[in-house]
Amino acid sequence: MNTLDKLKIVREGNILSTLYDNRTIHTATVSKVYEHFDFAGYCKEVIDTIMNANSNHVKIEKYSLCIIGGYQELRLYSEHIDINGVVFRKVFNIISSSNRNYALRLSYGLYFKSPYQFNIISSNGSVHKKHYNGVTEYANEGVTIDPEIFDQNLELMKKLVGFSVRLDDVINIISTNTSGDVSKTSEQRVKVFINLLLDNLMFHNRIRTAAKLQDGAIERLKAGDFSFEIDAFTVLSLYLSIFTNDNSVVVLRETERIMNITNYMFMQNSFNEDFDMFSLDELED
Repeated sequence: MNTLDKLKIVREGNILSTLYDNRTIHTATVSKVYEHFDFAGYCKEVIDTIMNANSNHVKIEKYSLCIIGGYQELRLYSEHIDINGVVFRKVFNIISSSNRNYALRLSYGLYFKSPYQFNIISSNGSVHKKHYNGVTEYANEGVTIDPEIFDQNLELMKKLVGFSVRLDDVINIISTNTSGDVSKTSEQRVKVFINLLLDNLMFHNRIRTAAKLQDGAIERLKAGDFSFEIDAFTVLSLYLSIFTNDNSVVVLRETERIMNITNYMFMQNSFNEDFDMFSLDELED
């Protein structure tokens, strides 16, 4: 992690400068209440906590460090773990910025390598603090990693196996924003997801026709005319694979979005008027 030592964030008056390898790569004008933050030092503290306090749970095998202008992100990955043919790593994400765009955020979850590459991040155990006065003091209070978060995520993944969800329910979930509206961004999510389904699953011809990306296709899918069943774990895997290369803020948001499928799941091949509905809270018990 010698690369971290090349990163310096310094403040002179109201000018915040980001330096890498003694070169200035970004400057920003900040207010009096904005507090510059030692990202490299915090990352080292997180690494120390993981390697020592949780040595029986996590062994860091690889990392990726992204420094673009005033944006910083470090991802730490554990060794491969295989559970019933599903290969995953435990992953830690640390995000900060010196351009006022991102708050300090520490989150962790699971990275699945097969059958599709995707990350799942839980809001439980996450740290989120804006870069105002007090952020350094807050970070100095210490880093806490709860290993039970990984176990909870794994149990939730296991509970998806053997369940199905209808396509129209999935489309409704991923196409609407918190306000209930359909935006151009949410429509694009649906189009990408449908293309992944067509690339990975065999559907009836009329489903392929309905899923073509012409005008009105999304509305017809949402209308329920093509409400066939899809494996719940496959839905989650394919959807989150769209965001594999996005930062943890996006992954956390989309994890929370797609986990709403747990409100619509039913046992495969047993869909009838009496099927049991599951909520996310029930699954976590």
